Amino acid sequence: MPPEIRDIPSRAILIATFTAHESRLTASGVGVYTEITFHVSEVFEDVSGHSEPGSDITVLVPGGSVKTASGQVISFRTQARPYFVEPGKTYLLVMQYRPEGDYYVEATTWDLSDGVVRANEAIEVRRQQKGGATLIGLTRDQLTRLLRARFAR
Repeated sequence: MPPEIRDIPSRAILIATFTAHESRLTASGVGVYTEITFHVSEVFEDVSGHSEPGSDITVLVPGGSVKTASGQVISFRTQARPYFVEPGKTYLLVMQYRPEGDYYVEATTWDLSDGVVRANEAIEVRRQQKGGATLIGLTRDQLTRLLRARFAR
């Protein structure tokens, strides 16, 4: 099983709240993606330097539904998923920054909405069941202290 916080290129580790989203058609007209806006409250690491507390960042995820100028609706990957980010909720995000488009793609998320770290992905649920989770169950304050010590900026 990979580590909880994977070492990925251009990694960013932060706490942020999902504030808005908009689905878009790709330039080729054959794909759909969704831009999710997160409001950042804590930054533990961001190799790119593009996220700061109080700023908004954009995370791209494949899928969504759009209506074309002709009125056609195009949908891609819109099936319900057992774990995903939701508007209004707060997350610990481990992401990869993509400078070519000034956006992030998510790698791993944990839900912090109720002040306690909760699994938000199947792999983290399995890790918790096997007793290998170190983040799940921590309070937000405990998590913040742990990550500040581990990823001193």
